[in-house]
Amino acid sequence: MDTFTEPALNALSAAVARLSGSDRSFAESLLSQAASRPLSDKQMFWVRELTGRASQPKPAPVDIGEMAGILRLFDTAQKHLKRPAIVLQVAGVGEVRISRAGVNARVPGSLNVSENAPYGVGRWFGRVLTSGQFETRGCAPDGLVEGLKAFAEDPAGVASEHGRMTGRCCFCNSKLTDERSTGVGYGQTCAKHFGLPWGAKVPSDDLFARAL
Repeated sequence: MDTFTEPALNALSAAVARLSGSDRSFAESLLSQAASRPLSDKQMFWVRELTGRASQPKPAPVDIGEMAGILRLFDTAQKHLKRPAIVLQVAGVGEVRISRAGVNARVPGSLNVSENAPYGVGRWFGRVLTSGQFETRGCAPDGLVEGLKAFAEDPAGVASEHGRMTGRCCFCNSKLTDERSTGVGYGQTCAKHFGLPWGAKVPSDDLFARAL
C-alpha cells in the first residue's frame, strides 16, 4: 500500500459512520475490498469522494407533501416484488430512481432517491421519510425537490409520464413494445404488481385516481 492510499483509506474508515444510505454501504464495501487487495484508480476516486461527502454539513429537510399515494403504490407492489422501484423523468435532472429501504436499512420504510444508474455509480440524493420530509445530503440537483413534490401530488401520473416519454416501463425499466403499455407508461405485469389499470381504453382520470 503506497503512502497516498493508506491515509485515504484511514480517512474513509473514520468518516464512514457519518455517511447515509447507499453511500455508507458503498464505503463499507470499498474498505472491505481494500483489506484483501489493492483498489483500482476508479475505486480510489470513490474513497476520496465519499470521505468528502461525510464532511459536508447536513441540509435541513424539505417537505414534499402528502405521501399516502406513493406509499400505497409501494405497499401494493411489495406483495409481489422484493425490491420494487419507480423511475421518474425529472425536468432538468434526468432519470431518478425511487426505491424503498428494507427492514435492515438505517431508516426502514423510507424512500431512497438516487440517479437511475448501476449501484456504486449513480449518486444517492437522499431519502424521503413517510412523513414527507426529504432529507438530502447536499448534492441534490436543482429541480429535484419540485419533481418529488409533483410525484407526491400525482404518483401514478408522474411515474407513467416517464414511460410514455422514454418507451420504457417506469417500474421495471424494460422496453415497452405493446401500444397499450406505451399508452400508460408501464407494462401489463407491472400494472398488476402496482395495482394500476392497463389496456387500450384506460381513462386518464382512472389512472391517476388509483394512487390517491
